[in-house]
Amino acid sequence: MLLQELDEELHTAALKYKSGARRGGGIPRLAAEMGMHPQTLVNKLNTTDASKDLTKREFFAVVRLLDSDYARDLTAEIMEITTSSKEEHQNLTLALLHAEQANAGVSEEILNALSDDGMIDDVEMARIRRAAFIKETANVALVNTAQKEHDKVVR
Repeated sequence: MLLQELDEELHTAALKYKSGARRGGGIPRLAAEMGMHPQTLVNKLNTTDASKDLTKREFFAVVRLLDSDYARDLTAEIMEITTSSKEEHQNLTLALLHAEQANAGVSEEILNALSDDGMIDDVEMARIRRAAFIKETANVALVNTAQKEHDKVVR
């Protein structure tokens, strides 16, 4: 659900981007500042078409240019494992809980997709893939934390 909120926030904020500017605003202005064709950015920010996503570089450029606290907060919450403090990562129990939460996110996205019409469309598949990426990140962090705990014992 957080990914959908983030997609919607980026789209809404992009539509409002520098809307009072003399040279025009919105997605065309944002695209120009990013060096992209406006229609390409429109397609990538379209919340109903997951077949075209922003690249990592484009995503971070959009978040930075939009200067949306809400988008930054959602991004941080989604990537909690990678943005939390080192002390949290050193605690194996917390890393395990974060990984379990991320693992449940994949199941939640699949169940949400199937609950509507019993099928998984392109948008839903993109959400499942994003949740799987977060799951992988959380599991890598868990293994790294376990390795640190192991290394303490070995020394």
